Amino acid sequence: LPHELFCSVVSYLGPTSASLCALHQVNRNHHAKLTTIGNIMLQRAHLRFRTPLPPLSIHESSVSLFVRHARVSKVVHDAC
Repeated sequence: LPHELFCSVVSYLGPTSASLCALHQVNRNHHAKLTTIGNIMLQRAHLRFRTPLPPLSIHESSVSLFVRHARVSKVVHDAC
């Protein structure tokens, strides 16, 4: 996928979509792009949360951990 189309797909899926984790595994190019996005967004999530979520395992990707943070944030926001 061209870079512009890839960014459109990622923004369409949204931060709470498990499809981001699936897209992360498509090929090395997608893996690299989503790892970069996941690392940046995970840093922002860690700054926002008082108690950051720990990784489920040492092999959990930054994308997966960010999706979990986004889901928790959505649940907390919806409860207010």
